[in-house]
Amino acid sequence: KWSKARFHILSVAVSPRGRRRGIGSALLSEGMIEARARDCAFMDAAVAASNSASLGLFTGFGFEILDPTASSIQVKYILG
Repeated sequence: KWSKARFHILSVAVSPRGRRRGIGSALLSEGMIEARARDCAFMDAAVAASNSASLGLFTGFGFEILDPTASSIQVKYILG
């Protein structure tokens, strides 16, 4: 069930040809705009611990890593 307070990101996927071109950042930026428009309190996602590029994307946007020891790392960003 969708919660108005939560904007959960299921996936940010960019093809290998499109990587390192700002596409992932643009997608995440648009998600942030949409989350704010829906008056969400926070955004979150699960990222594979082995996916350093994705973790870098989320932490670069200010997402906090909640459990760095898990194989699937939870990241969270408080909208304000």
